[in-house]
Amino acid sequence: MLACLPTLAAQLPPPPAEGHASTSFSQLRKTDREVYRLLSNTHYPGLRHALRAIERTYAAGCDFGALLSTTGYPLFQAHLAEVRAADHFLTRSLNVGTIPRSSGRTADLRITTPDLAVTVEVFMRREWLGLDRWTDGMRDSLKNIDIAVDYVASVSTRSTSMRNWEPWELADALARPASSAVMEAVVTDFTAALERQEAPLHQTYDHVGLELATDLEIRSAHASVEMPSRLLFVSVPGFGGYSPAGVLRRIIDGPIRAKAGRRQSQSDSGVSCLLVDLTHAHIAGDLRTPAHFREAQQIVATVEPTDLDVELLALYRPYTGRLRGRCDYFAAFDDAAVSADDVLSLFGDTARL
Repeated sequence: MLACLPTLAAQLPPPPAEGHASTSFSQLRKTDREVYRLLSNTHYPGLRHALRAIERTYAAGCDFGALLSTTGYPLFQAHLAEVRAADHFLTRSLNVGTIPRSSGRTADLRITTPDLAVTVEVFMRREWLGLDRWTDGMRDSLKNIDIAVDYVASVSTRSTSMRNWEPWELADALARPASSAVMEAVVTDFTAALERQEAPLHQTYDHVGLELATDLEIRSAHASVEMPSRLLFVSVPGFGGYSPAGVLRRIIDGPIRAKAGRRQSQSDSGVSCLLVDLTHAHIAGDLRTPAHFREAQQIVATVEPTDLDVELLALYRPYTGRLRGRCDYFAAFDDAAVSADDVLSLFGDTARL
């Protein structure tokens, strides 16, 4: 894949020098560097799009600090949100530059047109983080076990009662010590089962005191020939009892207001913009429905950007692939500093999620 991404390849060590050798697969190496999470999973379209966005933005002269070196998943995702933003604006034929990191608080991007200069702070919001950490942690732990065994398996967490889970409650429960103990037990038992090539296998783990149980099922397990071939499904209980627009209101009144208070997008010249990436906020799909969209639009219409110390607040989810350069978004702006035409030049005419 790196052969198709020459700018990115030039930023990374030669593959044979990265990380350390796998103990089970002679052709593979292991590394904690997060960018290889994308490079090793290019069969997923979303990850291919992310790699191409990194290539395009670095080729355009952008630099996203620790993006290519970090071993921390949250920091990597935050930098990847900056990449998505820069790629969006580049695709719209705008001039894009990254602002050098400093010991102080700085914005991320500088966008210029003949008529406009914008300083952009990118904020990626992950709502219900406990859900993401559970599913991502389980998937990473099981998919990357260094044993030469192919498998098809699933890890399904379910409610043990008639409880109608709200997303915040479920995210909190999955972050509790009882759930951490379940994940540890699943990984231990799964590893032992792979070593024995034991399948089919079904085991259940109780999340003590949480009205949850997790089922581990290994449907098949057999020795790998050369490269690993693995299929893993991870699921959590369905949840309800929330309003997508209400979640948006909570995001605006809480995390967005706190982020804006850091004043990272302030500049001596040009428009200050706080750009909120909703890609991983769990509500972007719901907000596409007309009823939820109208309610969210009414909420955003009540926001005064100047109360947040910015002149433009945009909440968006950028498109990828053939629709790259377009996005779904809501925007609130100070019309003394920004015009509707300016907003259109930045985001286009798809003013909805």
